[in-house]
Amino acid sequence: MLDAWIIFPIHHSTWVENIVPVRKKNGEICICVDFRNLNQASLKDNYPLPIMDQVLQAVTGSEMLSMLDGFSGYNQIEVSPEDQFKTAFTTPWGTFAYSRMPFGLTNSSATFQWAMDFAFKGMMGKVIVVYLDDLTVFSKQRNDHCDHLEQVLIRCREHGISLNPKKSVFRVTEGKLLGHIVSKEGTKIDAERVKAIQSLTLPTSKTGVHSFFGKVNFLRRFVPDFAEKTRHISNMMKGSPNFWWSEEGKNSFEEIKASVAHAPVLVCPNFSKDFIMYSYASEHTVSAILMQKNSEDVESPIAFMSSPLKPH
Repeated sequence: MLDAWIIFPIHHSTWVENIVPVRKKNGEICICVDFRNLNQASLKDNYPLPIMDQVLQAVTGSEMLSMLDGFSGYNQIEVSPEDQFKTAFTTPWGTFAYSRMPFGLTNSSATFQWAMDFAFKGMMGKVIVVYLDDLTVFSKQRNDHCDHLEQVLIRCREHGISLNPKKSVFRVTEGKLLGHIVSKEGTKIDAERVKAIQSLTLPTSKTGVHSFFGKVNFLRRFVPDFAEKTRHISNMMKGSPNFWWSEEGKNSFEEIKASVAHAPVLVCPNFSKDFIMYSYASEHTVSAILMQKNSEDVESPIAFMSSPLKPH
């Protein structure tokens, strides 16, 4: 980073942060800068990140995909020279500051997403979707893909966006996007994510249950009657700070895991065909399924939706 001038030595700064070790998913240790003080003093940039469901919806049904990875994505954006001293951090080898935008700043994600939206203006949702430093070029017709890919690469060159060839894949019919597998046939849960859910054991604290909900809620549109299946666990989280598992809660936990393991492929909607919706309401929840008939006249799910009802 020093040789690439991503960071540079600095001797006097009124802002100096510490470094902290963080364990990555693969077990490796990554050294990060603790920017909490700087973040607390920063004005929040509310530029929106893309909605994941809309990103997946745009790509699903494509015959050809290229998944591009931004090379050290955030570091491609320059920090304003007058603000670089604010990113200073101390190490056993001296004090350094960033000349390029680092991870960990409160507005890094918003700034990077704005830059990508600007660079690919007029192309977003048509031939490319960008979620932070993951760029997906998609073509509904295979023969169009080389043209779409060329258009995107030209924009990358014009705006100085570097890509990582080792993490990029070109001209595939199926690809991983935001924890899902997308293809012409539809969207399904990534097998690695399914495996991770199946390996979960019964949480022993409310914190553990919240973590479980965070993992499965991301996949709720694949699970029929999600709100009903999680109702008993949600009820356990209310009231007393003491936590214990009821038999209904234990059964719900296993039922949710089984539903994720057997989740169907969600098909891409065809707006030239009729839609079919089934709905259901109980005393506690409401649920719906949006479906459409495929070429074999079989009903296929587009999405499952459900919500708990508030007691009166």
